[in-house]
Amino acid sequence: MNPRCIPRLTVCAVSAAWTLTGISIIYSPPARAGGAVVCVNCSTIIEQLLEEATAIQHLEQSITQTEQQIQMVSMQVRNLQNLPVQLWPNLMSELQRLVSLVGTAQGLNFAVQNTTAAATQQYGRIGTALANPQASLQQWNTNLRDQITKTLQQYQLHESDFQSTQQALERIEGMEQNAAGQMQLLRAGNEIAKMTLNQIISLQSDVQAVSQTLMNYLGARATEDLDAKQRYHDWMERSMQPYTPHF
Repeated sequence: MNPRCIPRLTVCAVSAAWTLTGISIIYSPPARAGGAVVCVNCSTIIEQLLEEATAIQHLEQSITQTEQQIQMVSMQVRNLQNLPVQLWPNLMSELQRLVSLVGTAQGLNFAVQNTTAAATQQYGRIGTALANPQASLQQWNTNLRDQITKTLQQYQLHESDFQSTQQALERIEGMEQNAAGQMQLLRAGNEIAKMTLNQIISLQSDVQAVSQTLMNYLGARATEDLDAKQRYHDWMERSMQPYTPHF
C-alpha cells in the first residue's frame, strides 16, 4: 500500500488506481478541513480527482465532529423546553460551522462533477461507463437540498431564510434572544448534520465509482499499448533478420 495513503477507502482506492496504471501521483491535502479546494499545478484529471477525494475525506471528519458537538448539546437539554443561555454561544458556533460545511460539500460535489465531465471529454470511450456515477453526482445536491428543506419545515423554520450560506448564518445569529427558536435550530441542526454526513458517505461512493472506472479504462488501455508495442517489436526483429535465400 502507498505509505502516504490515508487509511480511508476512497483516497486509498484512488491512489491505488493510479499506481496500478503506472501513473505516479504526488498530492498535498487541503490545509484544513472545510476550506476551499485548491489544486496546485494539477495538470491531469487524475490529480484533480485525488485532491477532491482527499478533501471529501477531510470534510467527513469535520462534519462528524460537528454532529457530535450538536448531539452533546441535544442530550444536555433533552428534558428542557428552552435552551439554557450558557449553551447558546457554543451551539451557535457549531450551527454556523455546519452551514459552512454544507456549502463546502455542495461545492465539492460540483467539482467532482466537473472532473468527471472532463474525464468523459478526454477519454471519449469512457463516457458510457461514467454515466451512472455522473447521474448520481448530478442528483446529489438536489437530494441534500430537499432533505434540508423538509427538516426545516418539520421544525417550523422557513427555508426561505436559509437559501444561501450568508442568509443561514445571519438567521442563526438572529436567534440569540429567541429561546424557542434556538431549540428548533438545535433539533433541526442535529438532523441536518446526520443527513449531511450520510450524503458525504454517498459522495465518497460516487468518487470511488469514478476512480474505479478510470482505473479499469486506463489499465485496459495500457495493456493494449503494451500489446501493440510488443507486436511492433516482434515485427522489427523479424524484419531485421538477415535474409536467407532458399533454392
